[in-house]
Amino acid sequence: TAGVFPIHMERQHIDALCFSGHKWLFGPQGTGGICVRPGLSIRALLSGDSRIQPFERQHPAVMPEHLEAGSLNVHALAGLRAGLRYIQSVGLDNLRQSELGLARRFYEMVRNLVGVRIYGNFMTELRIPIVSLNIQDNPSGLVSDMLSVEYDICTRPGGHSAPLMHKHFGTERQGMVRFSFSYFNTMQEVERAVVAVRHMAARM
Repeated sequence: TAGVFPIHMERQHIDALCFSGHKWLFGPQGTGGICVRPGLSIRALLSGDSRIQPFERQHPAVMPEHLEAGSLNVHALAGLRAGLRYIQSVGLDNLRQSELGLARRFYEMVRNLVGVRIYGNFMTELRIPIVSLNIQDNPSGLVSDMLSVEYDICTRPGGHSAPLMHKHFGTERQGMVRFSFSYFNTMQEVERAVVAVRHMAARM
């Protein structure tokens, strides 16, 4: 939820915070970070090629160098920094309200379509701008492919690295089709997605 909800480690009593950079922070894939409270020790997964102690046999114990082995992916981190600066310029709340507005509009227009099943609690504001659905019993991969080929709409099908969620909803074989809404989407794109889902639900 980094980039959707404000996070304050001290106020929220967070000892270790891990975040992905390529989702709501607008960074390149393969970026992310970990923040730990002072005094918390984490064992490094990799070691070697320290920049600050190049002649020492042991990897440095100080953070963040303790967790940094080899050459940093500097150009990707520069992209993540650009994403963070953009979020600061627009404002997290402005981004969130825009994205939730698009997701809410899409949800309201597809939730009563015959053959469409929506997953999740849309009564709460504490949610991210994602709408996951299925069209009848069709495999989510088939639905996503059709959306891409026939309507030029990109979605994410399958298990979304959340097996327990799919066990809860009984979609372990079918998966779900995930529509993710961004600040860079438009209401016209939302309406086009609604038309696509409506047409597919009527003929599949």
